[in-house]
Amino acid sequence: MSDSSPFLSYVPKDPIANLKWRIAVREAALDDVDLQDQLRQACFSDLLFFFNGFLTLVEPRATIKEIPFITWPHQDGVFLEMDEAISSCEQTGEMIDVLCPKSREQGGTFGYLGVILRRWLRDRRFKAGLVTRNEDMVDSKTNEDTLIFKLVAMLEALPFWLRPRGFDFEKHRLLSEHILYNPETQGTIKGSAAVADLFRQGRLTVLAFDEAGSKEWITGGKDYEAMASTSNTTRCRILVSTYGADSGMFFESCQEPMGRTKLLKLDWRDNPVHSHLAFTMGGGFYAARNESDQPAVNEYVKENKDTIERLVRRGFLKEHRLISPWYIGHCLRPGATPRSIAREIDMDARGAVGKVFESELMDAMKKDVVRPPVWQGTPKFDPDTLELLALVPMENGPLKLWFQPGLANEPPDGPYTVGADIAAGGVSEYASNSSAVGLNRNTGEQVMEYVERGGGGAKFGRTVVGLCRWLRNAFLGWESSGVSGAFGKEIIEELFYPDVYYPEVQNRTGIARDSTPGWKNNSEDAKDELFSLMKDGMAGNEFLPRSEDLIRECCEYEYDGGKVVHKPTKLAKTDAKGHGDRCIAAGVAWLCLKNRQPKGVDKKRDQAQDVRYNTIAYRIQEDKRRSEKIAREREDGFGIRELLEANQ
Repeated sequence: MSDSSPFLSYVPKDPIANLKWRIAVREAALDDVDLQDQLRQACFSDLLFFFNGFLTLVEPRATIKEIPFITWPHQDGVFLEMDEAISSCEQTGEMIDVLCPKSREQGGTFGYLGVILRRWLRDRRFKAGLVTRNEDMVDSKTNEDTLIFKLVAMLEALPFWLRPRGFDFEKHRLLSEHILYNPETQGTIKGSAAVADLFRQGRLTVLAFDEAGSKEWITGGKDYEAMASTSNTTRCRILVSTYGADSGMFFESCQEPMGRTKLLKLDWRDNPVHSHLAFTMGGGFYAARNESDQPAVNEYVKENKDTIERLVRRGFLKEHRLISPWYIGHCLRPGATPRSIAREIDMDARGAVGKVFESELMDAMKKDVVRPPVWQGTPKFDPDTLELLALVPMENGPLKLWFQPGLANEPPDGPYTVGADIAAGGVSEYASNSSAVGLNRNTGEQVMEYVERGGGGAKFGRTVVGLCRWLRNAFLGWESSGVSGAFGKEIIEELFYPDVYYPEVQNRTGIARDSTPGWKNNSEDAKDELFSLMKDGMAGNEFLPRSEDLIRECCEYEYDGGKVVHKPTKLAKTDAKGHGDRCIAAGVAWLCLKNRQPKGVDKKRDQAQDVRYNTIAYRIQEDKRRSEKIAREREDGFGIRELLEANQ
């Protein structure tokens, strides 16, 4: 490092000492032109001296928003390699692509911007291009997340004698053209969105692509088009990105680098801050990566054992994989999924694909939750009123129940939610099941499943409404799509069923109810979010799926190219949108339950073990439960009189 960074040793890396050093150096150079020139030359000859001595970052998440850019050890080699690639291309005329997969929060974007900024300050007629996913992320007067805004913030924080002579921010930052111009060296930095014929007519010293592995780049082959159009524009391209999927130009290039391609990495495991107290799990033991950290790791595990075990059940934490308190903190963030952690933190694109429902979680459901139905058969409804007339036992009947119906076929008290998924029709094994799943809102357990092969439409809508009315007017939701039009119309406009799910939407006045009922599978992430909600419910022992077929169908969903696909449907080359199944129906039922969240979920209840509703045995059982509840509440400080008064 000393050969490539001869002046770095003069700059302290302790944050407080670094600030004091910067203040002292700036004060000393304020009126000393010779010292200014010496420091300027030191910056131009030593990249890391420039970073650690003079670059500043804007960090809105921190208490102090402007902080010195003090490089971490794992950044030093990466930034030097980027800079060396530019020099090598200039000197030899050969082409080099620098690929840098990264974990989140490793400073990769700021790093290549700092490399380019120093070149722009130093090299005559230096020309750089910056490419990002859309126009809004290129440049802005107010948006700090745009690339050129970040460059300008770095430039503004430099001492005046490090900026280009004659440079004027108003004059030489051409906002409409996304250009920074250096009047001293005639150098330019130009930003662009990923568009067709990107920089095709230009010639650049270096071209940097921001997050080229993201979904937005991959969609429609935008990444391949951008690389093809710039193949003759520059000899040096730098690509810094997390993995968006196990496909696309960035992922494939990183798996098998060819020619003079440089593969660098910015991994959280090499970051001394993020890997603090790093450890692995295995066989019930927790081993610190650094032996000296073992006592602190033991204390951390002791204080967070429940959290760690829950993250294991949910598929976030794996045995023998390095984790840390920082890593666990990311897993705990709302919206985090094992797939997003694999993709954005672990740099594990293969971990970002595969089964949507983790095998460990599904195995736990099969072992501890799934059980045979208590009753199976066919329901018979009055064709006019849809009142339940009979439950006809049948070995392979479409209706499964996880409770014993009462003497008059009535269900337990409930309340219930029902979710439905409607198929397009046909006779395919995978594309023709319309399904409805019912949940008890108080216990979170599945109590009903109805599967009808041969399509959905109005007929299936009438069956579902009949089931909902029988289940004490259950709260009903369904996947709203093109194939569910007749189903929804029958329920809303013909049967006037009143208690249906309408999603909330944001408008100009705040949160309002959408005008169209049903859960909308209208984005790539919608199904993933629905399934993540289900997985959280299962892992937390709140959602209890009883159906073995439901768990089997959950296991059939996989990530493919960043999208959630039903694998059997894809293999059969049928339209996944026309595939109605238990998994979607159960997800919508769980969404409806969360929408009507009860005050408390009774995890001790198991309706599959209940005796027949409204029998003498049932009343004795309910009296026993009521007495136990009174006894528990007396222990909690409530008196019998208050309890009776509350129940009047």
